[in-house]
Amino acid sequence: MTTGPGPVRGYSDPVRARLVQRCLGWRGARSPIADRLALILVGTLAWDVVTSGLLRILSFRSTPVVIGLLFAGFWAAALLCIAACRATLWPALSRVNPARLLGAAPVLLAVVAAGTAIQVGEAVAGPTPITNDTTAVTVCAAQDMLRGQNPYQTPELACLHRLGLSPMLSTPLARGPFVHLRRYPTRAQILGAARQAVRGSSAARAFLAHAEYPPLAPVWILPVAWTAQRWRVLWTVGALLLFLIVIGREAGPYWPAGVLIMLLQFGAGSVVNYVMIGGAEVYAYLLAGLAMIWIRHPRRSAVCMVLAVGSNQLAWFLVPGYVILAWGQGRLRQRLAAGTAATLLAVVPLLLIYRGAATASLGLMFSPEFALGLGLVVLRQAGYLPHLSERLLNGTAAVAMVGGAAWGALSTRWRAVSVLVPVAAFWFAWRSEANLLAQVPFFALMLVIGLRREGPPTAIDPGESTGLGCPPAVLPA
Repeated sequence: MTTGPGPVRGYSDPVRARLVQRCLGWRGARSPIADRLALILVGTLAWDVVTSGLLRILSFRSTPVVIGLLFAGFWAAALLCIAACRATLWPALSRVNPARLLGAAPVLLAVVAAGTAIQVGEAVAGPTPITNDTTAVTVCAAQDMLRGQNPYQTPELACLHRLGLSPMLSTPLARGPFVHLRRYPTRAQILGAARQAVRGSSAARAFLAHAEYPPLAPVWILPVAWTAQRWRVLWTVGALLLFLIVIGREAGPYWPAGVLIMLLQFGAGSVVNYVMIGGAEVYAYLLAGLAMIWIRHPRRSAVCMVLAVGSNQLAWFLVPGYVILAWGQGRLRQRLAAGTAATLLAVVPLLLIYRGAATASLGLMFSPEFALGLGLVVLRQAGYLPHLSERLLNGTAAVAMVGGAAWGALSTRWRAVSVLVPVAAFWFAWRSEANLLAQVPFFALMLVIGLRREGPPTAIDPGESTGLGCPPAVLPA
């Protein structure tokens, strides 16, 4: 049984000592947990730089230098996050003492929180349009549920028309009028096919993706389904605030650094970015994050994982890594019972009520989509490697995912990579979109907080730990 850090020197009052320990306990301590958080902080900033600067340049100038910097930025972020989740930090990283970067975390947190609040105010006060088709179809699905209709029967084009949105938000598929295209359709091609679909052309309608979301995706926005988008943004902000409270509670004395890193994840596709636009995917990401941050609590962690799997397809790729982590934590019967109950109560009824829900959820995996993303496929889009095929890229991504899961299963020191590597492996995929790659720093933060241990240095043997094996943060005597 582990015990917490001892009293803080200079404070005889136990209550005040515990308060100081929680607020300032990480400052000045050579703690591997602080080192890990600092590595994730640098990785998060690297992703923000990549998506805020290089993506804009890439949109009009795809030179080898820009592409090389884009690739280097992502892998710098990914490798730093993976290294932060190793059971024992490499001595070279420990000697650098990256925790020094967190010295000003409270001040930076105040500045970033103020900036985030201003962004929220601007998003709510000004016009807040829906910016992606996933959010649009999820809103329509929630409205259909409240009407008592089957949400999987509403075509995407009809949904966009209902919400007053342009067909340009749709996800075109390589079929119908686009079956012979080798590159992503232009604006004129998409609008032309949409006009033909409105006139009743079945061939033109085939280019649009259909409802391809798991059954729980619309449930989270039912209370705000018929409101303006600004209220849906506030709804997602409320979810983020609750999530930040959980981080603050679970991170213990490291809460300023944990909350700071979370708020800094505002790059393209990141959780905070999706919150600001009222993105429907954010609920699944937060649920998956809770499953990792509560990995030591079998019941609540399993319930959150099931709800995430029932809300977004990305969570499906986290299941093998989650099982590997959960296996090392023990209490599998409790975890299995809670997960089964959540599946039977929350997911199965919706699959039975709404015909086509199961096949629609799987449809995303097999739809003929165009190449798109920030990973290796950029070389194909830029014309440097035009013969990269969908089968080759997706096959490489699948091998990387399986290899990452196997690596985590076979090595106790690298057990957490069974979650991170499958997410990073989307870099090789045909669709390596920002909302997939951006979750690497997010899940790294969740794992470091969820698997941290507190106690005296002798309480943990990093070589035998089933989690990260982090030695504790103890204030100097």
